Amino acid sequence: KTMIAALSLLVVGAFVYAWGSSISIVGIFAGILNMFLAISDRVIQRRLLTVECKDLSASTCVLVNNAMGFFPCILVGFCAGELQEYDSSTWLSVPSILLFLMSGLAGAGLSYFGIGVQREISA
Repeated sequence: KTMIAALSLLVVGAFVYAWGSSISIVGIFAGILNMFLAISDRVIQRRLLTVECKDLSASTCVLVNNAMGFFPCILVGFCAGELQEYDSSTWLSVPSILLFLMSGLAGAGLSYFGIGVQREISA
């Protein structure tokens, strides 16, 4: 009962948020692609954590997981023209570097504990 109520509230919240917005085919495609990639990621991650990579430490899994995501991000940035607009004075300023470090630490922590929880659930 509680799960159905929570999911119902989630759906109602999504409708309230999107009320009056225009719907585009590109947005629907992006949402479906995102769901497919998220489900694929979890299924592959579960398999790797329980079979092929069960003896790897969580730190190694975090490193591999984040390193594999680095290259597609650079490729998308290059294809979108973001790398041509690179301004080193903005990116290498002290506030930007602090923001990158805090973001990286938060992401690494989420990844580390997420992998730990996934291992415990899959065990």
